[in-house]
This record gives sequence, C-alpha cells and structure tokens, in this order.
Amino acid sequence: MFETHKLTEEGFSEVAIFKDTLKEAVDKVESLMAEGREKSLFKTNLETALFWGKKAIAGKEGNYSEIV
Repeated sequence: MFETHKLTEEGFSEVAIFKDTLKEAVDKVESLMAEGREKSLFKTNLETALFWGKKAIAGKEGNYSEIV
C-alpha cells in the first residue's frame, strides 16, 4: 500500500494525459459553480481523485520500472 512506483516514460505520459484531461473537465464546469462550500468540496474531492488516479496509473503493469 505504501510502495512507490518508479514511473517509466509511458507511465509519465499516461499521468500527464490524465492530468490534462481532468484539468480540461474542471475548467469547463468550474465557471458554472457559485463560490462557496460546495465548490470548495468539489475542488477538495478532485484533489483526492487526482491523487488516487495517479496512483492507479502508476500501478498499471508497464507504467513502472520498479517498486521501492
């Protein structure tokens, strides 16, 4: 659970695609939201999703060279 995956070039590329795609989606919907607690929670939960998404991509076979 607490292992670190050393990413390969393909892993770095997939993480970059994931981050760019998520950023595009957030940019489109964020302007639709009023400032406030709900928007703040939206952003907080996206940060959590980004963390776990990157971890899932890093753990995909072929996306890492070793586990330390």
